[in-house]
Amino acid sequence: MQMQLNSKTILNGINKAGRFKSKEKTKPALQFILLNVNTDNLEFIASDNEVYYKHVEPVAEGITKTGSFLIPSKLEEALRKVSGTVSLTLKGTTLKFEAKGINASIPVAVYNDFPKEPTGEVGPAIQFSKEQLLEIVNQCGYASATNDTRPVLKGLNMSGQNGEFQVVSTDSHRLVKKVRKQAIELPALTIPTKTLKSVLESLEDEVDFVMAPFGTQLIIKTDAQEIFIRLITSIYPDTSKLAVIGDDYIKVKVNTKEITDALETVMLFAEEKSKGKNVLLESKGDQLRISVKGENGEIEHFINAEGEEFTKTAMNAKYLITAVNAHKKSTTDLLFKKGKSEAPVFIMCDDETLVQLILPIRIKQ
Repeated sequence: MQMQLNSKTILNGINKAGRFKSKEKTKPALQFILLNVNTDNLEFIASDNEVYYKHVEPVAEGITKTGSFLIPSKLEEALRKVSGTVSLTLKGTTLKFEAKGINASIPVAVYNDFPKEPTGEVGPAIQFSKEQLLEIVNQCGYASATNDTRPVLKGLNMSGQNGEFQVVSTDSHRLVKKVRKQAIELPALTIPTKTLKSVLESLEDEVDFVMAPFGTQLIIKTDAQEIFIRLITSIYPDTSKLAVIGDDYIKVKVNTKEITDALETVMLFAEEKSKGKNVLLESKGDQLRISVKGENGEIEHFINAEGEEFTKTAMNAKYLITAVNAHKKSTTDLLFKKGKSEAPVFIMCDDETLVQLILPIRIKQ
């Protein structure tokens, strides 16, 4: 392998792919970026076993001999210290690096277990802009599980049928469902939430891309990148009967900022439980009373509320704050089941595409 290129060209590829290198020391090959030097482009490839990321940098001239190697960390460091044209020549397992006033020889690691590019059959395209997809991920993703107790709950479950595109996320304590009108027949896919968000954030803001199932992967393709995300293949739980609001629910409308500020204040007095800090909600005429009483003292905070009276209900304050702010609307509707303090509480707004619910905490009698 031999080439003579501007250092910025190589660094751009390294910066793009570098965020998807693995930090797992048990798989040394994945701690490197694989560079494929072709006649008219450079392919920068990184993988952490969940994502296989390939960035292509077009090259008009400067490549005199093709080849492949794992980019040594010392080369990355050296490239950040120089500017202008650099020369790279690979002989065996030694990389010769030349720049203005610099001559260096860098050993190149050799591993035969770097992942191959995934193969599969491309499924139906999921057509959204980066902004639209990130909105869906942010609105739904907060309810995904973060621990490995049930790995399938760490993902967003996407499906499309009968002219609707649906995304569901749950950690078994809360649930979010987003439904948009879109004519797409898409079999249910479960995509790791954290990984999908990281990949979307790595894309340029106005970039055009295609996203589609690809065997056991999800492929996201732009003019410069091919990104494969490993799907979660376990069966996602059936949540269709949970996100249903019956006629026996009553609505309480509050100002989103007011309830957020009140919850954050009252939380200061709440005891830290395994799942967070719990507060008590109850009707007081045309006000909502949020309170805590415990070892840290007691506090009550009243905010204006419109609606019928509901049964006293205990809830996880952090879950409720996240939910009321997910829709980014000025007002929030809290829906309580009449006479049932342990029934799911729905958090709604004037965005009919979004349904959120939280399971209350059992109140000790």
